[in-house]
Amino acid sequence: MLRRITILLLIIFAAVLQSSFLPAVFSGRIVPDIALILTVIWVVSRGFEDSLARIVVLSFFSDILSFRPVGLSVIPLVLIAFGVSSFSKRFMMSQRTWKLSVAMLLVFFATIFNGVLVFFLSRLIGYATSGTPDYLTPVLGISIFATAALNVITLAAVYFPIKKLEKFLEMYEFKKVILK
Repeated sequence: MLRRITILLLIIFAAVLQSSFLPAVFSGRIVPDIALILTVIWVVSRGFEDSLARIVVLSFFSDILSFRPVGLSVIPLVLIAFGVSSFSKRFMMSQRTWKLSVAMLLVFFATIFNGVLVFFLSRLIGYATSGTPDYLTPVLGISIFATAALNVITLAAVYFPIKKLEKFLEMYEFKKVILK
């Protein structure tokens, strides 16, 4: 139970951080995507099936707090999670020492894919019209690559604390089961 509550609080904190704090600190369209980074970390460490519920809840809170249509980030993040899972099952099982490096590469390409997919989905559902400011439109130039590079740097800063938290929560659950 403690594990689920802690993960839920982490998800809410990440969504609030993504929607309010990071856009105020970073100017323009180059803002790190905490939801994408957490998606890659969870899928690489836990697998697609175990992290799917977390990804859906995270993207739901992210959409709600960012005043976007609900589901606009669910589809790209679930597709990214599926692709990362497919890649990690094939290439990362035997090479545990390269896990962070490969995760950085996955975050870089997932950021570009996420930007393009959110752009097309927002156009498809009619969210981004000519009369409203289009905050979701990625500039397919230097801006999307700068965001991808910033996501890689943010992954390097967030990866080990998230792994330590997961390991602590696993240890807590393991001790609780043994003591019963």
